[in-house]
Amino acid sequence: MGRFNHEAIAIDPVTGYVYETEDRGDASLYRFVPTVPGDLSKGGRLEALRIGSTTYDTRLDGEKAYGSVSWVPVDDVDPETDTVRLQAQAGGAAVFSRLDGAWYGNDRIYVITTDGGPARQGQVFELDPATDEFRVLFASPGSEVLNAPDNMCVSPRGGLVLCEDGGGTEYVHGLTTDGEIFRFAANNADLRGGTAGKNVPAAAHRGSEWAPGITSRSPAPGPRACSLQPGTRDASRLHTPSPASPGGGGSGPDVLPQRPNPAEKTVEVTFDCSCGPWSPR
Repeated sequence: MGRFNHEAIAIDPVTGYVYETEDRGDASLYRFVPTVPGDLSKGGRLEALRIGSTTYDTRLDGEKAYGSVSWVPVDDVDPETDTVRLQAQAGGAAVFSRLDGAWYGNDRIYVITTDGGPARQGQVFELDPATDEFRVLFASPGSEVLNAPDNMCVSPRGGLVLCEDGGGTEYVHGLTTDGEIFRFAANNADLRGGTAGKNVPAAAHRGSEWAPGITSRSPAPGPRACSLQPGTRDASRLHTPSPASPGGGGSGPDVLPQRPNPAEKTVEVTFDCSCGPWSPR
């Protein structure tokens, strides 16, 4: 599937193609086309996304549509040195700035750059795998709007969930498929008092990277999701409190809304780590 600086993958369930991101300042965006869909052990071919007929640099692009893209074959997928992207770009593959999170949802593949765009604060790309139509759905205009997104997922209602990995207070943001962004939750993890029996540094982790779901490092088989407070919702299903229950224990929806509700404010949440030890990145 390629020997390069892997970050994340997203799988198209229709074709079984695996879309792979690369965390490099001059990255390529790859897809792995399996010989037998659903069985990666049977091998396949590696390709890199190409915009137009020659190498195109997306690193400073704002919101724009590229039209239909094509895919460049990568012949040497296991080089001795880190040269897969250089091979791909020599064949016309596009250049990206630090590709990070990836997710399949809404019949689309979404990928993120942490420091791409005009303000170098991140981009969200959208690919239609059925038509290969490709666009920049959103580019951050500044750190006060979106500060270096990293991990991401798509909510059951279709909205994108973006996790920051910048500096200062870190937020989870919602992003609609129309490109409207809003703050959803702030990382308010303050563990300066320590966590007895847990392998977590005694510190305030407000500036630490968010992740779509916090999982425990436990001897028990399988990950367990830590809960969030206020409320006792599972971390993998972020909770938006209803206006009638600002403490978060009421009847608010369990999933991210597709569009922001002006009556609701950003929610500060803290981690309840009683479910097992975990370590913020």
